[in-house]
Amino acid sequence: MIKLPAITAFVFILIASLAWMSTSHRRTTLRKQRQTQYEATLATYQNELHPGQTRAQVDLVLAARKLPSEELRLDTNSWDKVVRIGREHSIHWYCAFDDIDIRLQFNAASPDAPANPTDSLSLISLYTRPRDCL
Repeated sequence: MIKLPAITAFVFILIASLAWMSTSHRRTTLRKQRQTQYEATLATYQNELHPGQTRAQVDLVLAARKLPSEELRLDTNSWDKVVRIGREHSIHWYCAFDDIDIRLQFNAASPDAPANPTDSLSLISLYTRPRDCL
């Protein structure tokens, strides 16, 4: 004969497992929906800005839309612009969150030159930046 505490423990574990799976599935679904929104925003930027435009022209478009941007030196030899479009909980245990940015990558005249208004836009992409990391 099965004892009542064993049945109770089994039911509790079953309910807890189902709740965890449901929450996990919901988080995954919401993350996919947000990713779709990020990609739609990227498409908007790609329609408005085109490779070959100068940094000055890009600055005018961003200013007209009142979009704040940062200039960062990432993995290239030029200063790129990033426009934050979202923030996600980080998948890394050592970071609090990730900024989701539109990255505007420029070709600089020389590798160590500061940002120049004549730099040309080369690539528009999504970029994830880990933030508040240990």
